[in-house]
Amino acid sequence: IQHAPNAMHRGTVIHKVFEEFVSDTAKNGILITEETLLSVAHRILEAEVPWPTDRIQWRVRIEKIARWFVENERTRQAIAKPGLFETKGGIDMANPPFRVTAKADRIDLNDRAEAFVYDYKTGIAPSKDRQLQFDVQLLVTAALILEGGFDEFSPRFVADARYISLAGDGAEVPAPLEECPPE
Repeated sequence: IQHAPNAMHRGTVIHKVFEEFVSDTAKNGILITEETLLSVAHRILEAEVPWPTDRIQWRVRIEKIARWFVENERTRQAIAKPGLFETKGGIDMANPPFRVTAKADRIDLNDRAEAFVYDYKTGIAPSKDRQLQFDVQLLVTAALILEGGFDEFSPRFVADARYISLAGDGAEVPAPLEECPPE
């Protein structure tokens, strides 16, 4: 019995493409090109997606946003260096006792020890209002960073947090950090 791909598998594979591309280009900025992104996508899709029709559809989807992503990635990496990928963080609360956790897709640091947090979305990124009411992932991640919830580093400030939508033509939606300070 052959299993069909599902949304979770698609999300995992597409995240892997962009994580590997960003990780590679963080070591060598000259690689921040559409050609490099599409090469990484081709290699990962060939290895991870055994269904030819889906592999083609996912590749076309990445090709559609490649130029947009690369142009914006140059800007992101000019501001801060990618540092952590798919990293879990958490802090323990005392009263009542419980643990707050988050998994960050990507956290970059600049030379002033400021964090830039990014979360990839294979669908449409949540609006500011939706983030304030329901999709609090970036806000929780920012709070955990400020509280020392990520053992790998200790930035002094979260300068920016945003969703990067990998759907359609691509889009970035900032988290409303000013309206919901992570304190």
